[in-house]
Amino acid sequence: MAVLLTFRTNSAKKSYTSLIDHELYNARRPKKKQPLYKRQPYVIRCVAYKNGDRDICAQVAAPNVKQLLECCTVRLQLNGAARRIFLDDGTEIFETDEIPRDGEIYVSNGESFKNPYKTLIRKCRLTPSFQLEKVLYFPSNIKAHQIWMP
Repeated sequence: MAVLLTFRTNSAKKSYTSLIDHELYNARRPKKKQPLYKRQPYVIRCVAYKNGDRDICAQVAAPNVKQLLECCTVRLQLNGAARRIFLDDGTEIFETDEIPRDGEIYVSNGESFKNPYKTLIRKCRLTPSFQLEKVLYFPSNIKAHQIWMP
């Protein structure tokens, strides 16, 4: 279907054709591509530990929380499916934004958070010959004099 437009003056016809040419030029011109680092998908990277245990760990990377839980189940060799994620201070994670980049997380099968340092503190109080090197692994909120004093 062809539409025939007629104009009374030549100036109007010229301005109309120049407008069409400009729109066609913009439509054919390739769009500016974003830099490669901006086109990368968001990936959660972290070190995952079994809940209540600092000995078993794995480095995990996944695009969302669901795949992160599946990957943690396989890599940590959990007995059941991983269902809950906690930070090292015990707060539960529900969204990808809450996990810090290259942070440490604790994965559980559904039970509540177990402090992995609690058993280490009990061992320190029971055995006075505990080596000072192992105290260096404690978080900053636990003081060394609290551990050594009964």
